[in-house]
Amino acid sequence: MTYKLYNAPQSTCSQRVRFVLNAKGLPFAEQKLDLLAGDQLKPEYLALNPNGVVPTLDHDGHIVIDSSVIIEYLDEVVPERSSFTPRDPVKRATMRSLMRFIDEMPAQPCACRPSILHSCRVLPR
Repeated sequence: MTYKLYNAPQSTCSQRVRFVLNAKGLPFAEQKLDLLAGDQLKPEYLALNPNGVVPTLDHDGHIVIDSSVIIEYLDEVVPERSSFTPRDPVKRATMRSLMRFIDEMPAQPCACRPSILHSCRVLPR
């Protein structure tokens, strides 16, 4: 099994997928994207992930997008290593609610990138 993770180091969604891959001890290749340069909007990346966001996982030619989906996918294909998905349906629903909440919270890049301060005007306060 080979894994290639298309990600951006500063992306919290990418960070949590890298965390799970490492916690499970799964070796993976990385393709780092420069989001400020627009790598995620290039045709070759959009062919993998039409949403133009990171991360994207290529597992033996099978493409999985969205960090929450990738984490659950890894738990399903490698269940014998450190599971991050609870077996109990109520706890699993709670986990999914928390992950959805995190996914829907806007990232605030302005705190670390003053050069894009103008984009903060569209973020809720």
